[in-house]
Amino acid sequence: MTYATYVLLAERAVDTRDPVSLTFYGMVFAAIFWAVVQPWWTFPVQRFDHDVTLLGHLAASHLPVWALVLWMIVLGTMAPFGLVVGALRHLRATRVGIAAMLEPVVATIVAYAWLGETLGAAQLAGGAVVLCAIFLAQTAR
Repeated sequence: MTYATYVLLAERAVDTRDPVSLTFYGMVFAAIFWAVVQPWWTFPVQRFDHDVTLLGHLAASHLPVWALVLWMIVLGTMAPFGLVVGALRHLRATRVGIAAMLEPVVATIVAYAWLGETLGAAQLAGGAVVLCAIFLAQTAR
């Protein structure tokens, strides 16, 4: 299911269900799908105890893989989807979907600040185009 499909389905369902249960059901169906496509039991669980570096400006810091996996599950997946579904109680799906287009721009800024990634003219121009498109789409009638 694409992100846009998820937002449109959630917009209809948010009238009868709370955002937490909708996010839960969305995650359950996604887990079932990915268990078929890439079974979780094939993951090398012995790696969960390994310490890995955070790279970039935090290269001196190390965390166990299980902590980073938990970070991705909670703050990288569940929280954003829960916030999107919660926003659908107050905004239309088109506005929520447009606002979600900030994600690549924010990810690029984080990569620049945290990992020391360099941005070329094409990346900066692309980010500016996305920001302008978001602004135009949000202010259009």
